[in-house]
Amino acid sequence: LLNELIINYLPSQNQHLRQAASFWLLILLKKCSQKSKTIHENLYKIQDAFIQKLGENDEITQEVASKGIGVLFSLANEEQKQLLVSKLVDALGAG
Repeated sequence: LLNELIINYLPSQNQHLRQAASFWLLILLKKCSQKSKTIHENLYKIQDAFIQKLGENDEITQEVASKGIGVLFSLANEEQKQLLVSKLVDALGAG
């Protein structure tokens, strides 16, 4: 499901599909993060997906993406937090 959301639905041309996929990714992250090793193994991939959604024209999708990044940060260990912050700063600095 995680790969399906990230690979097929988040980059869709349909804005409503991208918005729904963003919601599903946030829900998946919040509800499955404690039990799923897959979520922890793909933190960087999930963050990249949320960072891309920060640039959407839709405010709801931007809000979901920012909440998702916050949840990711709370799940990460110290080493992962440093890398997540570094990648976020690089992405925001690049535009």
